Amino acid sequence: MTRLAFRNRLCILRSIDRHELVEGGVLGAADFTTWNTFVNDPVRFFLLCEDHRAEKIWMVIERRTIDWCNASDAIRAFRSGILPPVCSINADGALVIPEADRPIRGSTVIIEQFDRVVTTSGRIVKDRDGALKAARAL
Repeated sequence: MTRLAFRNRLCILRSIDRHELVEGGVLGAADFTTWNTFVNDPVRFFLLCEDHRAEKIWMVIERRTIDWCNASDAIRAFRSGILPPVCSINADGALVIPEADRPIRGSTVIIEQFDRVVTTSGRIVKDRDGALKAARAL
């Protein structure tokens, strides 16, 4: 697993809703005590819970692994703080994408969410005015 894949799964863990845990068999519908423990520190809860419960939480996380070519999935993931593999955000708030001969999965959807997009070498792909600088360079 890459660092980014790990980070994305941590973001998913932190954004799990109560109904997902109930539907996944992690906690009962009336178990608000366990829910409060989970929501206060999901990472700690995951690390300290029983194996069978951790396995069910992992299944919830895996169900939410993103299909970056699906626009609604990609936008939902982005709004939860999850970035596509090999992408990052630089200190200026620009989306950084790798130099590539072929498009990154979901790049079109994610690029639309940013005012500025650059490549890892610094080449500007999209500027603040929203204009693409290189037609289909991704």
